[in-house]
Amino acid sequence: MLKKQFTLHSTYKEVMNFNSEMKNLYSLSKLNEQHQKELEIVQVESLNNIVRHSYLAKPNGIIQVEVRIENNIWECIIKDYGISRTFFDVPDLEFDPADIQNLPEGGMGLFLINKLTDFNEYKIFDTHNEFYLRKNILD
Repeated sequence: MLKKQFTLHSTYKEVMNFNSEMKNLYSLSKLNEQHQKELEIVQVESLNNIVRHSYLAKPNGIIQVEVRIENNIWECIIKDYGISRTFFDVPDLEFDPADIQNLPEGGMGLFLINKLTDFNEYKIFDTHNEFYLRKNILD
């Protein structure tokens, strides 16, 4: 079992540093390249949404991340203490993936997270918000 915990500040730079560290960890864990890319997208989109929407891009917010890999299941729990998400509908985006100049502006992150995870759930607690993500990584 692999289990790692991280604490980040709500900046895009810390999200990228976290992502680099996770890339190294996934590589050492011998995850296949496709799973590594998908998990990278899920992590970056989830964390960027927290930076942007929960903390309004203010750098003093705290984000706690726990990542576990066990029995070919990847799990990630992300906690933040900012503004709770109130809109849970994932848009059904219609776009041409080859036309990157005209990708939709809103909802792309949640759309990708839903497509690339087997399960995800967002919960609001009295003291924090929690985003639980799970993906089967069986080769």
